[in-house]
Amino acid sequence: MNIFQVIGDQARKLVDLLFNPDTGNTYKSAALLTWEILKESARLVWLLFCVVLIVVDWLWRYSFQAGQTTRNWYNAIEDPKADNFLPAAGRVLTDFSRNGASSLFSQAREQLGLPAAESVALELPTAPEPTKVATAPAPTAQKLTLEKET
Repeated sequence: MNIFQVIGDQARKLVDLLFNPDTGNTYKSAALLTWEILKESARLVWLLFCVVLIVVDWLWRYSFQAGQTTRNWYNAIEDPKADNFLPAAGRVLTDFSRNGASSLFSQAREQLGLPAAESVALELPTAPEPTKVATAPAPTAQKLTLEKET
């Protein structure tokens, strides 16, 4: 056998395999299956990302609620300060972060098919009104005398 004949036979086998209708169908189905796998993998990654957002939202809401409860407890045991700068600044920061994050969290809930989250009312406590204490009449001075017994 001639070397060129061996190479020619091998080339014909390869051409027959490449241009066989079954080969085209096999590669077509492999490409379609690969595309489906990629689509479903991307959807799974997106849904996992949405779940992470929902968990962050849940932790965010309940940490604010716990903070507010702790703040109310602290204010109940100690006289509130006259300076209102820090509560006002905290209110502004809370409103700013809540508005930006709420749209992101609601979109993630919608993607997962979950119902909208109930809103947690966050109100900073106000200082209680000072109470007037009724005063008792001042005691009168009495002169004590010591008597000597004899």
